[in-house]
Amino acid sequence: MSRQHDEQVIALAGIFQAASLVDQIARRGMVPQNSFETSIASLFVTNPEMTEDIYGGATELPFNLSTGLRTLQDVVDKKT
Repeated sequence: MSRQHDEQVIALAGIFQAASLVDQIARRGMVPQNSFETSIASLFVTNPEMTEDIYGGATELPFNLSTGLRTLQDVVDKKT
């Protein structure tokens, strides 16, 4: 996968995470704290060196975007 595709997947996972959190708040009134904090903190990263930096860096990315990545994977699996 190219670097551009990696960046697109990260951005799409961020969008899916935000949408999933909104859905969880509406349905249950609560969300996983780490996912919520990651999404809120991403709003304040204004000049990242890499796309991964928006969500805590490359090492923390799988954990911090786990909700978004899982939701994105679910959607992709349903389409295939």
